Amino acid sequence: MPDRPDFYVGYLAVPPRLRRFLVIAVPLLVVASVVTAAVVARMQRDPGLGTWTSEATSYVGVVGLAPYPMLFAEENGATRTYLLVREGKFGARDAVQAFDGREVTVRATRLERGGRAMLELVTSDDAVVPGPSSARVASPVIQALGRTTLEGEIIDPKCYLGAMKPGSGKAHRACATLCIRGGIPPMFVTIDDTGAETFYLLTDPHGDPIVEPLVPFIGEPVRVTGDLARRADLLVLAVDPTSIGRP
Repeated sequence: MPDRPDFYVGYLAVPPRLRRFLVIAVPLLVVASVVTAAVVARMQRDPGLGTWTSEATSYVGVVGLAPYPMLFAEENGATRTYLLVREGKFGARDAVQAFDGREVTVRATRLERGGRAMLELVTSDDAVVPGPSSARVASPVIQALGRTTLEGEIIDPKCYLGAMKPGSGKAHRACATLCIRGGIPPMFVTIDDTGAETFYLLTDPHGDPIVEPLVPFIGEPVRVTGDLARRADLLVLAVDPTSIGRP
């Protein structure tokens, strides 16, 4: 019957009209899929250039506990500040509590991005040992820089610097919240028009650790106001919790 519609049967030849349709439709679907995938990929946030060196290295420096555990190390004639954490989603306060203000040697892996670095202590007896000097050493002084308002994102620096990609945004919010609540020092990152990142260690208005006031805003664009200071190469922002809000 000439007006009978084509009907495909798997063990028979493909009807001519259906074959013509497939010859046009299949390539179009393939092209559309590739274009859609490319557009979606370009819409994703840049995961950044964070690196995590998995091989443990020894670092010598002075331990500081306030507001968060850190190591002040001399490198190329200048003081380099490394935030200290443990494996997993945990801070390093317990591991270095006894060494505040003293010179130590630590063994750790290194996370780094945009000039900011962090050390994850190894899980072994030689993670933190005294010396080479047993004397107390003065930590870098804090230089007040005045009050400021910034727009950026509250991050957990361990993931952002290289442990996760991406380590920011709403997709990473749950992980970042667990990290910060577990003792990972919270940081604030701003990105200028050239893509350059600036990192700020966050504290409460008294210079003490801050956690819960930050939680509702982690992983989102926010505006914060606080007192800015510099400690060696580290910028510290004592943020007013009431000032945290969306731009």
